[in-house]
Amino acid sequence: MNAARRLGGPIFEIDQVSSSLGFGPKVGASWILKDVSLTLHEGELKALLGPNGSGKTTLLKLLAGLITLPSGGARNLIHSKGRTMQSLIPRERAKVVTLVGSEFYTEFPLTVAQAVSLGRTCWQGAHVSDQEAVEEALERCLCRNLRERDLRSLSGGQRQLVGLARAIAQSPEVLLLDESLSKMDLDHQYRVSEMLKSWAQTLKKGVLCVSHDLSWVSQWADSAIWLKAGEVVADGETSEMLKPEILSQIYPGLEVQTQKKMVSPIWCAVAKTGERVREIP
Repeated sequence: MNAARRLGGPIFEIDQVSSSLGFGPKVGASWILKDVSLTLHEGELKALLGPNGSGKTTLLKLLAGLITLPSGGARNLIHSKGRTMQSLIPRERAKVVTLVGSEFYTEFPLTVAQAVSLGRTCWQGAHVSDQEAVEEALERCLCRNLRERDLRSLSGGQRQLVGLARAIAQSPEVLLLDESLSKMDLDHQYRVSEMLKSWAQTLKKGVLCVSHDLSWVSQWADSAIWLKAGEVVADGETSEMLKPEILSQIYPGLEVQTQKKMVSPIWCAVAKTGERVREIP
């Protein structure tokens, strides 16, 4: 499902971004992000991969404008279709990019429909079809049947559906996902993945998704980029990024093997001694 296909032009790009996240020039002996460059194209679903603590969430927060990009000259500027993102006010930036985390929750008594409608805040006064966008998002994200439910009463997987629907209702050009499908059951994860591919391709959007599930990545991602210790190790088509020589750079203590079962491969991490320690997923 990630067969090579023609993508559109760049929709979002950064060049040699570094960040210490406000803790001085360095944290310990290394930057949180160091000289990270990335390009996302129209119609592309790109996987952002790497070990825990490699800087994936920090990068998404930078792209979403949730943390401040350090000064460092023009090379650090984040662009979208020729626009400098730092120059946009938050309301305008929200029309370009939005971030969905792994948890979507509030203590306020909101129905699902009300929670999803929050995604239209940046368009209020400038867009006449807010309710249509909300209804379409509920349908796309498989939670129309939940529309009158209290958000607090939902399971973790259901709340992830709602969080994704809020983001889709926002109608951004770029969708940033931080393990946002991790709590969904197999059926919902499959159907939502199909929706994301269709949404990106049909509307010429971009999706950048953090995942540790290499089986999911091999099935759905057009391309992938690996971070390790805040630096880009590799970036390219998914099939190239999941080759043993790349994986051995990321996880030197493990031998990652592929077991072809059913439609998509299952990725297994095996200790160097030959003892299987876990499967991915």
